[in-house]
Amino acid sequence: MCSGLFSVIIIFSAHHRTKITRSHKTAPFKDIREGKFDSEIRHYQRIKCPRHKEEKLTIYCGKCDVLVCRECKIKDHEKHNVSEVEKAGESQKVKIRNLALSVKQRIPGLEQYIQFVDSYQEYIVEMTGKVKDQMEAQAHAMHEEIERHKARMVQEVENQSVKELKNVAARRENLENVLYMFKSSTEYMNELLDHGKAEEILAAKSLITDR
Repeated sequence: MCSGLFSVIIIFSAHHRTKITRSHKTAPFKDIREGKFDSEIRHYQRIKCPRHKEEKLTIYCGKCDVLVCRECKIKDHEKHNVSEVEKAGESQKVKIRNLALSVKQRIPGLEQYIQFVDSYQEYIVEMTGKVKDQMEAQAHAMHEEIERHKARMVQEVENQSVKELKNVAARRENLENVLYMFKSSTEYMNELLDHGKAEEILAAKSLITDR
């Protein structure tokens, strides 16, 4: 079918006189645009069989789920469940329509779930920020407590050190006194041994022993 706009009668007539286009069916473009010849156009637009070039695929094999021509049906699909393309198409339309309805009915639920996912994502981001802030605050508080504990421990160590240093100084002073006493006693005894008389040595016996 030729869908040209034949508003001029001469062109319309010439289309039927030409050998190549003589068998063509013509129609006003307006009628074609309004869909008055849709079924006829689809009939002429059918796909040709790749095995039988002159045949068109007008039959549907339900078992093999393929379009076939009359020759293919006779040779390969004779005992199969076959039907005309239009009938099979209508049956498939019902299935597709039901499937489309089923899919359409699921759309609101999916949209609602997407909204939930978006809300949950925002909640996760918000809670992550709050947890991080809490962790920062806790870490800061722990750091301050550690610093205070450190200061107390350092002060205790310093106090203990001062106390121990005082004890060590006192012991050293005592040792210095004992050392001085030993040295002075040694000098006295050496001096007595070198220059003392017997009566002086005997007199000094008790003094030396007491020291």
